[in-house]
Amino acid sequence: STMKRRASAGSETGDEPPSKKRGLAVKTFETWQQQLEKEYSATTWLRCDTEPADKSKVSSLHCAVCRQYEARISGKPRFSIGYLRGSTNLKKNNVIDHANSEQHKAAMDLL
Repeated sequence: STMKRRASAGSETGDEPPSKKRGLAVKTFETWQQQLEKEYSATTWLRCDTEPADKSKVSSLHCAVCRQYEARISGKPRFSIGYLRGSTNLKKNNVIDHANSEQHKAAMDLL
């Protein structure tokens, strides 16, 4: 049982399973931009920052349009700074939630 414990501890520090924060590849991010383009114009606003040590991995996501119009949208209901500063919640449904937010819609209307 000692061996099993060591083996499982070793796999947790290895590449599998990937941690939620570091599990997004830039290629996947680019696919999301395309998938969300028709409904949300994602290529206009969805941006990513990459890991300094590995440019193929996304470290955070941000919204270029909300950053641009921060001063004009900061009073919107449920305003969140996450997608202005860079969100480490690297999930596609989180991107969609941002796209549907009042602040984002207001920023897009200002474009």
